[in-house]
Amino acid sequence: MREGFRCVAARAVLGSTDLERTRATWCGVLGFEVAVTRRAFLLLRSGDAEVAFRPDSAPAPHRLSLEVRDVEGAFACCRDGGVEIVSALHTHTSGRRDFVARDPDGHLLEVVEPPHHGGHVVGIELAVEDATTSRDFWAHVAGFDGVEAMSMGDWTDFALTTDGRVQAVVSHRRGEHLHQPPVWMVRFAVDVLAHALAEVEARGGTVLERRPRSALVRGPNGAVASLVELD
Repeated sequence: MREGFRCVAARAVLGSTDLERTRATWCGVLGFEVAVTRRAFLLLRSGDAEVAFRPDSAPAPHRLSLEVRDVEGAFACCRDGGVEIVSALHTHTSGRRDFVARDPDGHLLEVVEPPHHGGHVVGIELAVEDATTSRDFWAHVAGFDGVEAMSMGDWTDFALTTDGRVQAVVSHRRGEHLHQPPVWMVRFAVDVLAHALAEVEARGGTVLERRPRSALVRGPNGAVASLVELD
């Protein structure tokens, strides 16, 4: 059996009844740029996305997924630029936002903005009165191989590391951690803190403490976690 090959790039090739009209729509409205143009070939590029077009008097419609950074801006450009909107802008429960448009040759474009940060654990932290004692206890009990001091101005917190990577943080119960219970606290990233807190209250939870970019929340069964809005 032959050894398998490795694909290094992919490119969609679509049919177009009018390459100039295709260029005007995809570049003038959808934000692509012309990379290569020939009499019977048009290659458009935006970021890492490439789409090629060849003349076709009756192209078969295809469906493409285009990932963008500003789906609201993309939706406005399509709407104001006269591109047919097949499915309006929608926010899914996962945080994914998308809409579907149709180009002049009938190709369906699923324009997607995935959640940027939401749904990830971005840290685990313990806040106690005596961070030094807890630092030594957990470093030895759990087997962390390093400790890094973190200056907080008037006091020092500590990062517990393994192979040079931060795995957990032990903090003093001061500043933003003043009201944090003395348990290991998981920190979840969210895309928009205000939206996450609205979900907390709508689903029977409680916002215990709110700061500009983070909040301490309790779920309906008593579990407490920290929510953090990242850039």
